[in-house]
Amino acid sequence: MIIDTHLHPTNVVDEAWRHTGEPFNGERMLEMMDGPYWINGKPRRIDMGFIQPPPGNTVWRDGGRSGREGVRDYMEYVAQLTQTYPDRFIGNFNYNPRFGPENGAAELEFHVKEYGFKMLKLHANMHAYRPDRALDWLEELTASGGQPFTNPPTAPSFRLFNARELARLDAECRGYVTYLEKIGILLPIHRELVLDRLMALETQDIGVEQVKWVVLMVMFSQPGQEAAFARMEDLVFDQNDGGMH
Repeated sequence: MIIDTHLHPTNVVDEAWRHTGEPFNGERMLEMMDGPYWINGKPRRIDMGFIQPPPGNTVWRDGGRSGREGVRDYMEYVAQLTQTYPDRFIGNFNYNPRFGPENGAAELEFHVKEYGFKMLKLHANMHAYRPDRALDWLEELTASGGQPFTNPPTAPSFRLFNARELARLDAECRGYVTYLEKIGILLPIHRELVLDRLMALETQDIGVEQVKWVVLMVMFSQPGQEAAFARMEDLVFDQNDGGMH
């Protein structure tokens, strides 16, 4: 048996490659797989193939759905083909964390159970995430020794957010940072470190949960802040933290 592990049938023109003509759909893919291909003097075919959407069709576009629904949309045609031609096509789930890491994991589980998918594809370049850049983010956090600002803020101080911060951090996120400063977990210099690292995140979806983890990493990196780190750790891992007051 010959199995091809990398096939991209599609019912729409690929958004990245933008080839001309008709979409290379499942039926055209089967025709190509059937060959025949001459191997050792004998006609052979590609018996089965692992299929996934073209990578350009797995990114979010204006007007598209987000979250699990968005993942379900870009995987729909491939899932359909695995059910229509179960003796020829095997599902390969294309995981895009930009739709939410938890959403992608939940949809992976769904496609395995519902459609019998057997493979997972990660496409860091197409989906614009780089695991190695997380190390850069951490190095930038510790490189300055906790004093990254020419004129560090003094206590007490009132923080005005600039336009870029207002665009990326909603009122809940900004309020949570202010709350942590109010209850004494963050000093003004740590507040600025937190905001600096939040703005350095590549994701566009920043929520309170991301703020909590960034604060935790910032406080862990700061010498002499063990007590503040312990308090923040309680807030991160306590599901009922009492909220903001």
